[in-house]
Parts: sequence; structure tokens; C-alpha cells
Amino acid sequence: MYKFFVLLLFTVQISVFGQGDSTTIIQNKELGVFRSFGFNTSSVSGLGLSYRYHKETNQLVQLTGGIISDGDMLNYTVGAELQIELSTRRDLRYYLAVGAGTYQSNNSGDFTAGFGVGFEVPLFGKEIKENMTAGLTLFYPALYKSTNNNLVTFGISAFFFYNY
Repeated sequence: MYKFFVLLLFTVQISVFGQGDSTTIIQNKELGVFRSFGFNTSSVSGLGLSYRYHKETNQLVQLTGGIISDGDMLNYTVGAELQIELSTRRDLRYYLAVGAGTYQSNNSGDFTAGFGVGFEVPLFGKEIKENMTAGLTLFYPALYKSTNNNLVTFGISAFFFYNY
């Protein structure tokens, strides 16, 4: 009798909780066109407010800019990034990225450029589209060029967006 009860409980649990599981992969349907607005902080492609446009294809273009001024000193950054998606999933984006940016502070400026890989996940719900998302991009190689120095090393980017 005990084994029958355990088997019945296990069967009911599978039928109730097995459908619509939150770990179900939503895939094989492209994301399509969407836009995003948010915040990007990157050692390669800029720091500040950011706008993205996801094309009908597997490409996404991102523009980032920020400015800080305290009266005597003016600092600003402008950057761009192109992302080529490697997945067709709607609940996870992973991609190749190429980015570049400039960081200006008074009379000196730095230029950066890099190639990398990244991912993006929804913060609420199951899909990227019409949702808040967060992601990370790791760049290597990343070129940092300033007036006194050139350096090739790693770069990183972290972002939060609302996709609409």
C-alpha cells in the first residue's frame, strides 16, 4: 500500500508540475525587431545611458553615451557595439560582439576597441522581449590607446535594459 501511495504521489506531481516548467527552453523562433533603453558600463564600448536596436536578423546595434561635469572638469564617453547572435532562443541571448568607444577627460582622451562574447538573460518572466534584462560581455583582445600608452588586454561590459 505504501509503495502504491508513493507511486501515485509521484505520478500526480509529474503531471501537475511537469507542464509549463520554468526551465522550459523557448527557442526556434527569432526575437524579431525590438528596441532597448538602459544603462551600459563598459571598458570598451562606453559608459552611461544606452539605446539598442535589434534588427529583424540576428544583429543588434548599441549606442552608449555619458557625461559628467563638476564645473571645471568635463568628462564624457561615447561608444558603439555590434552584436551578432549565436542562438535562436527567446529566453537567453548569447552573441559575438565588436565594440569601440572614446573616453575624454579635459584635454586627454583614450580610444578603446575590442572583440568579445556575451550573454543576456531576462530578469522577470521567461522571454527577452518586452522585459527587463541583464547581461555581460567579455572582450579579448581589447585595445586601449591613450596619448602615452597602448595596451592590449581584457575588457568587460555589464548592462541592464528594458526591451520594448
